[in-house]
Amino acid sequence: MRTRGIRAVATSVLSLGCVALAVTTAGPASASSAAPAPAPVLHWSPPRPAGAGDIRQVSCPSKTFCAAIDTDGHALTFNGKTWSAPVTVDPYAGGLGSVSCPSASFCVATDDGYGEVTYYDGTTWSALQTADVRIGLGAVSCTSPAFCVALSNSTGFSAITYNGTSWSAPVVIDPDSNGLDAVSCASPSFCVAVDGSGQALTYDGTSWSAPSLIDPGHYLNGVSCPSTTFCATVDNAGNIIGYNGTTWSAPVDIDGSNQLAAVSCPTSSFCVSVDSARSAIQTPGAATGRSRAIDPSAPYLTAVSCATSRFCVAADYGGDFMIGR
Repeated sequence: MRTRGIRAVATSVLSLGCVALAVTTAGPASASSAAPAPAPVLHWSPPRPAGAGDIRQVSCPSKTFCAAIDTDGHALTFNGKTWSAPVTVDPYAGGLGSVSCPSASFCVATDDGYGEVTYYDGTTWSALQTADVRIGLGAVSCTSPAFCVALSNSTGFSAITYNGTSWSAPVVIDPDSNGLDAVSCASPSFCVAVDGSGQALTYDGTSWSAPSLIDPGHYLNGVSCPSTTFCATVDNAGNIIGYNGTTWSAPVDIDGSNQLAAVSCPTSSFCVSVDSARSAIQTPGAATGRSRAIDPSAPYLTAVSCATSRFCVAADYGGDFMIGR
């Protein structure tokens, strides 16, 4: 999906809220019932070149493996210390739209101009294969080699699913929106997609819900669902919105008027968002948190993926990456 500058590179699945769910019990507090300690504040490395073009998205299932795609049709992998040489997996310049890696031995990257995908098996990337004959795949999210969801904005704002062997026919899920922007799946029976009209949709393993307006007047750039009872999505006006499996919270301003490009939440109590002002915002779920400038010389940050609350990778539109530990 190529739209509106920073929005075109803001999805993540990967990869990979205001309402941090808590269980309360009657009686005096004890060590076993006490709330978990807050996550440590991440310390970010200086920006370093990944050796590729402008990074569009990154997906990190662990501290020792990430995959990234750039706007020049390259894919590259990270072993926790260094990036591999970029591999051309898409000859159509700027075509790669999204990447999702549930493990170090399986990734899917999509082409948002031609409806094709490439698979990574832990060693090599496959040749492009057609997944959507109606052309154009943007966001993708995979929970395992046997389940993925990809979104298309080419015709009718549709979704397709992967069963480990083949992709389903496209199903129109959001015909009246301003474009599907991101998707995140916690399991084969739970996914959330967000769009450019401030709406969210959920998937139950069989069908998609009708779009629900959760952020009037804004477009949603990224979504992250670490479980079926928590998701967070971010918008172009500095807000984060949390989902508890049933309802969405009101938008919470975590970044002034800056445009948030992506969000990654490895747990319901830890999220990192990145923005157009070259900052990372660490929040306890979808709540207010701490903002820190991590990339002062970049045009803007485009992607973030957190394997844990102690390991995140952020990337920018200048081809650099930063590690938060």
